Amino acid sequence: FQDVIQFDDETNVTYFPNLWKGDPPMAPVNPGYSFKASTLKQAIMTTAQVNGSHCNFGIFQLRVERLWSAVLQEKFVFSFKNTLEVAAYNELDTKLSQWSWNLQQKVLELQHQAGNQINSCKVSDLDSVFDNCLLEVEKDLNTTYLKLKEELVKLFENIEKTETLAQWRKSTEVRLKNLCDEHKDEARKYCKVLHLNREGRVKVDKIQQTYLQQLQAQVVVLASNAKLASLTAQKREDIFNTQWKKWMEDLSRSDRPVKYASENHMRVEITKILDKIYNAHSQLVMLGLRGKPLPMRGTLKLDIIQLHLSSTKSANKGEITFDRKGGSSTNTEVNEEDFCFARTETADFFHQVKKWMEEILESCQDFSKSQVSDLFMKLKKSIEKFNNGKNNFTFTPHYQVDIALTVAGYVFQHFIVKVKQLAFENDPVESMNRLKPIFFRTFETQFSEASNDQTAAQNLANILTKPIEKALIEKLQLEIVSSMKTESSHFRKKNYFKVLVMKDLAVANNFELYKEYLSNISDSLKYWSKVHVKRHCELKRDNGNSHLFNLAELNLNGIITAITNLIEETSFEVTCVSSSNSDKVLTTAGGSVQCRDVKKWVEAFHENVKNLKLIAIDLQKMMVMVGVSSIHNLNFFTQQLIRNMKLESKKILLGFENTAAIVDKLTKSANSPHNVLFNSLIGCKEQCPFCKEQCELTVENHLIAGKPHYSEIHRPRCLGGYTYITDKKLVFEVCTKAIENDSSFKNADTKNEYHPYKEYKKIYPNWQLSTESPKTGPKYWEWFIATYNTEIVKWNEAEPTPVDSEGWQDITEEDAIDNLSETYGLKIDAD
Repeated sequence: FQDVIQFDDETNVTYFPNLWKGDPPMAPVNPGYSFKASTLKQAIMTTAQVNGSHCNFGIFQLRVERLWSAVLQEKFVFSFKNTLEVAAYNELDTKLSQWSWNLQQKVLELQHQAGNQINSCKVSDLDSVFDNCLLEVEKDLNTTYLKLKEELVKLFENIEKTETLAQWRKSTEVRLKNLCDEHKDEARKYCKVLHLNREGRVKVDKIQQTYLQQLQAQVVVLASNAKLASLTAQKREDIFNTQWKKWMEDLSRSDRPVKYASENHMRVEITKILDKIYNAHSQLVMLGLRGKPLPMRGTLKLDIIQLHLSSTKSANKGEITFDRKGGSSTNTEVNEEDFCFARTETADFFHQVKKWMEEILESCQDFSKSQVSDLFMKLKKSIEKFNNGKNNFTFTPHYQVDIALTVAGYVFQHFIVKVKQLAFENDPVESMNRLKPIFFRTFETQFSEASNDQTAAQNLANILTKPIEKALIEKLQLEIVSSMKTESSHFRKKNYFKVLVMKDLAVANNFELYKEYLSNISDSLKYWSKVHVKRHCELKRDNGNSHLFNLAELNLNGIITAITNLIEETSFEVTCVSSSNSDKVLTTAGGSVQCRDVKKWVEAFHENVKNLKLIAIDLQKMMVMVGVSSIHNLNFFTQQLIRNMKLESKKILLGFENTAAIVDKLTKSANSPHNVLFNSLIGCKEQCPFCKEQCELTVENHLIAGKPHYSEIHRPRCLGGYTYITDKKLVFEVCTKAIENDSSFKNADTKNEYHPYKEYKKIYPNWQLSTESPKTGPKYWEWFIATYNTEIVKWNEAEPTPVDSEGWQDITEEDAIDNLSETYGLKIDAD
């Protein structure tokens, strides 16, 4: 009891005599019973006064009932499931999860706004805009944090829960502050990447600006040819196409001021980096490259051989349990379990490399020697960290060089693709060809009934289309996840989501998906996040449209409304500000307003858009591509531009009818909906060292606040890879039961020495296994073991282990899924 409540068996135990003095029904009431009841009441009241308890009689009664229930079930230590504490802590953890999501939403909004500001500003203002973005991130997140802190204070001031929650108040405040600081760092990092990207594009943008101006001038000259007026529209188009082809040929022959790293340059630089970082084994590096040069490498695949591993085991005898990852053995040589563990660790290294490479490719504008060097240094440190840990083996220099060469090939090939992509995107011919329709419209305006005002309105609408589509995609990344969380509780907390995933796994009937879930649950949950985002987007609503289409329509209408309001405001501002400046704006006899310098309108509109932080547009590009020098009728131009914007919005929305294509586009971005959903749910990623059940806490840094890894529900240890060494059969016992008996275990973490399960804390101090947790795994996992018994035996390289004696073979899939609802207390959504 002392681990759960303040309890002294000398002073806190009251013995009651029988209620009746003699045998009923004639026996009188025993006065000693009433005396003891009075004594107990006085003791309780005195204790409440001394300890300053805020517990009322209703809560006290409930506590006694729950405690007595635990006593009857022999559940004493770490009693969470049947006490008020677990209910209060679960509510607190759920609140933290919600607060974390609120912060994450705010960060994503700030990132989008920062992107629009940085990509819209003048080059001369870039540094000041960047500094301003950092200040806004700090200010807005601090404001959000203070609001959440007020909610936290209100939660802890709840009179019915004050005493119960008080023990976690300080640690919760720390966790909330840490969450805010983490999100600030994330937002700052994002702003720095935007800043670097914009700086890297400055030279390219200047060059493209020059080409735009040259082509615009050439189009005007061509259109001024009076002879063309008498020709048919088709003839003029043919002449324009012929001339355009010649202009592009001249452009392709011109010098390229922006040159990107060549393949040979990248190969040489990566080789130098390898030679420097692995200078102690430079001969191995050279031999490896001679046998298989970088151009012949590219995939992250490495076959583990004996030469890669060095055993650290000492000889042991006896009977033990071992697990799939770093299993134990009496043999001092590297065995198959070690090779399996090495392959798992190598896959983890490659997973990290992919993540680092994605970050590099997202921010770089060419091959980056410093970033590649940093990547290899991080890889080297990761391997050194493993070698310094408690494992049955270490990775040899041969392994370190081989994995470095494999990664080098991967980096080399990805930079080749990236550089080619940048060269294509920034190639002057390709860039100008993408704008050909706008140039042709400017040319044809001189010979058609369309006015300059119509041309300017159409050109500006075309220029605004891509930024609007980009802004819509960014809004949808957040809106999709928000709607998922609103419509289903499964997407509000990790455990709730896991219930849904386990149901999906059962229905999918695919053992490979189960293997991924059991061995690498984080990657598995990310995969299922993507699956559920797709399902959610494809849901048909009452109007017959997909949910994605409805969301896109709603948000696009909001963007277009904001833009059209800005168009009207800009025309009004230009009229008012310039009304006294007759050389810029004049009123004609018919009452229409003429803007002689269209650039004034464009500058004012750009400034308004930039302040709104809704979309990112390039001022210089707008200046050139508007295609005319003046607006003859500002009111007509305004109406035409608004009309064209609405037409363009219909074209954008039309693309959302192909839900699969849009979902695919959404999932390729860094802030894709499935990544946003996954990051809002995953919390702590640690897995139980015995059964591999994931820590259920929703805040990743909970150890800092003094809260250990914890999971209420555990499962049979064979799902964590455990078998008995004596007969190689699967271990069906749950780890929470093992810590109550006298059995022992040994593995890589115990340096292959026996260790009692009861003293697991000495090896895994950051884990809390509760004896209050069920002593058997959920019926769901019993069904799984019975259904996939042969596959599990093969996966663990175990001997056949029938489940007949356990009685699991009669559990149906329907029973298993229903059991999930019972185990986690959550109704599973219907398909």
